Amino acid sequence: MAKRTGALAWRDYPDDVLTPVGDVLASLAGDRDHLLISARNTLNELGYQARLSGCWYRRRGDHPPNSDWPVLCFDEAGLQLLRADDAIRRPNDLITGLPLVIDGQAMSRAFFIYQCSDMAHVFEVDPQGRLGPSQLSNPSDRRAANSRVWQDLSDGWQDMRNRNVEAASVAAELEHMAETRGVQQSRHLLHSLIAQRHDGSIVAFAISGALHHISRHISRSWNVQHAVLLDNSGSVGWLSRLARQSDSILLVAGPNYRPRGTVFLDISLPEFMRPSEHPALLWNRQNNEEQ
Repeated sequence: MAKRTGALAWRDYPDDVLTPVGDVLASLAGDRDHLLISARNTLNELGYQARLSGCWYRRRGDHPPNSDWPVLCFDEAGLQLLRADDAIRRPNDLITGLPLVIDGQAMSRAFFIYQCSDMAHVFEVDPQGRLGPSQLSNPSDRRAANSRVWQDLSDGWQDMRNRNVEAASVAAELEHMAETRGVQQSRHLLHSLIAQRHDGSIVAFAISGALHHISRHISRSWNVQHAVLLDNSGSVGWLSRLARQSDSILLVAGPNYRPRGTVFLDISLPEFMRPSEHPALLWNRQNNEEQ
């Protein structure tokens, strides 16, 4: 039997090669506050790579990041987002991912369709069939039908990428495939991202919505210079553990949260962490109602 390209078997890591978040929390120093943010897309999705102690880790067949893409650069002073061509020349540890904003410029929906190696991030489909256009009354049949739609879109994406079809044509063809199958664009998926504003400050966002809507909003309303997508849906997980406390608190996660991952960002804050009122949440709710 021919292997279906859309299965993307290299994304389906067994649990024993993923690190439980509890093990990460247990290893953290107890004398300071921690904000732990998952970056599970790293080594799972195309474009998500890591350079640690000078050694690159990436999926087989993946390419080095585009020179103008922002990447996460870590040094003793903390975290900053730099263009890849600048960051690669430095000795620092790096994390790469899909950019939402580059030099203040929001990315288009066509860009995300072409770059996302999981169609569930741009269309309202799901590999397990939990989302999709099927109206079948039997839950098992409905899930199977929805899963096949995700598979068809994934196969189409993979086939066109293998044939080096230009980005605009890939996006147009997948939009057509989705429309003929009654599939809508993803509108409610949870995303986690790191952004750097023009004043150099770093902002972490946990926000649901379509990626191109989020990209446009944060570039305009939050004065974002660069932004990199870390995780989506059940991969999103934010946890906190305060100094001299043994218990951690799960701050942000979806109902299908997976507490194992490939990479976690341990962020120290200068003062007690507190969420700020997030105008993006109000904007996103209004925007989804208008859709």
